[in-house]
Amino acid sequence: MRFARALSSGLALAGAARWAPPRGPLIVLYHGLGRRDGISERDFAAQLDLLSSRRRVVPLREALESLGEAESQELTSITFDDGYVDFAELAVPALQARGLHATLFVPAACIGGINEWDRGYAEDRRILDAVGGAPRR
Repeated sequence: MRFARALSSGLALAGAARWAPPRGPLIVLYHGLGRRDGISERDFAAQLDLLSSRRRVVPLREALESLGEAESQELTSITFDDGYVDFAELAVPALQARGLHATLFVPAACIGGINEWDRGYAEDRRILDAVGGAPRR
């Protein structure tokens, strides 16, 4: 939670209110869970609880369809980039336990591989294969 407060303070100091849209759904983006370069499972669960206590968590499509509507200010969507295996192993159970939705974006050319684009500054992460599991070795 200290990070969230620090982030909020930093955004306020940077003048985020001037460039952030005054209304619309909140889109929360994650990359990975449970490793040095991702959020911890505990913090992820706490964030899900906080988000769902303050907003209605909906699929991304529903949030986008609400643009321009007053209700969009009360909506949030959760997205995950990169299709890491930890989405299936760690995020899905936490989301299901709370009845929440998330949208997963998977780099199609990398299905079943690793995050080669991060080589040199982040650890290798496995990307889901076509059936939703870890790559076969």
